[in-house]
Amino acid sequence: MLHNPQTANEVFLLSLRDCVVTMPSTHPLKRWLQSKSVPKASASTKAIQAVLEGELKGVWASDHAMTVPQRQALIRLLNDLEDLPPYLDYLTLRAVGYLKLGNWARTEKLITDWLNVNLLERISQTPKRSDSLGKFTTGLAPDLFESLAIGLEGHLVVDLFFQGVREFYSEQEILKAAEKHQELDESEILAKLGLMYHQSVVPGFSAWMLNRDLEGRRRGRYLDSFFGRTDAGSRSWIFLGRIPDQGKNREALARELALIKTKNPLLFHALVPEEGLLGVLKRVAPQQVNNLIKERRTLYQTKIREDAHNAWVLKGLVEMGQIDEPLVQALSAP
Repeated sequence: MLHNPQTANEVFLLSLRDCVVTMPSTHPLKRWLQSKSVPKASASTKAIQAVLEGELKGVWASDHAMTVPQRQALIRLLNDLEDLPPYLDYLTLRAVGYLKLGNWARTEKLITDWLNVNLLERISQTPKRSDSLGKFTTGLAPDLFESLAIGLEGHLVVDLFFQGVREFYSEQEILKAAEKHQELDESEILAKLGLMYHQSVVPGFSAWMLNRDLEGRRRGRYLDSFFGRTDAGSRSWIFLGRIPDQGKNREALARELALIKTKNPLLFHALVPEEGLLGVLKRVAPQQVNNLIKERRTLYQTKIREDAHNAWVLKGLVEMGQIDEPLVQALSAP
């Protein structure tokens, strides 16, 4: 509705949609939903789809040898995709495109950058999408993923990419393609991420996955090491949904959050309500948790005015009961 429905906030958006559809037709939020339901396609997406269905039709299979005109068309397409939002299909087209041109290093860089995007940015940076190109490129996913699997065979990053697709997206055709071409299962990926070299290649995604999946002493040792590094604060987003169990690591997280409140207020306010964490913050940084509700409401209202399609901020406003006429009007503004 407000955001690409294939991303991590899908459950929230579907629940919000289900609530809205039962409202009377005169309700402002219902009117806004109806106004946003008409599919729109920009000239750029139309042009991209025309190239995909025309000059570049069929080139995405791993064994397809391109002609000179197709190579030229592919280079033009890559230039057009350069500055577009970080949707999965745009990324995958670029990654396979560079493989086709022989630049596998650029492909790896694109994938690692995508994997390292933190969850809040992943939600807020990918705006609402409703066009026919998304449906068309979904059908290309099997060929695109096969080309990546063959072109980067033996590289851990391609298995991490498929794992990331399975974690952050829900469209069945895309998930089946990712699962089909992923060689390593989750336990094998975790074992490899135990090596510092692999952690250094995709530090954000590996930290999130290790924090989420490790258990017992292994998780305790990992978190001890994590908070012992100077860059822990930059990846505190990995604790969304699962804060540390041990008191010393929970206190370490609270201290990191106190330090990043000004630099990254969205992350601070996303994590502070986690059960058991607010009490620790009141003890280790009491000055940072005064007037939390007022601060959070003001922050979210400011952010939604800056970007009406930031689904994370909308989620926060809904949780605070801030669905009212001014918010609906702000979201409805062009």
